[in-house]
Amino acid sequence: MQTIAKSKISNLLLLETFNKKRYFEEQINLFSKKYKTDFKGFETMINLSEKENEQQWDDYIDWKAYTEFLTGALKTIEDIKHGNFKVV
Repeated sequence: MQTIAKSKISNLLLLETFNKKRYFEEQINLFSKKYKTDFKGFETMINLSEKENEQQWDDYIDWKAYTEFLTGALKTIEDIKHGNFKVV
């Protein structure tokens, strides 16, 4: 059996999570550039629109998901940095 230091595991987890964070940020930036607004502004536009636009609705669903994934990744990064994880 091998012994692996918790710090080595945390470094690998941080690397993986930072990579995911960067990907989510890139996707969010693409939507921001496409619609020239942030997510909240786009959400307001979608909710106030009288006619449903399928492409915008699909983008809204994806953008919302990336925003939630980013929030989760940021929390995970903080948890890892503070040693708030358990290896099983």
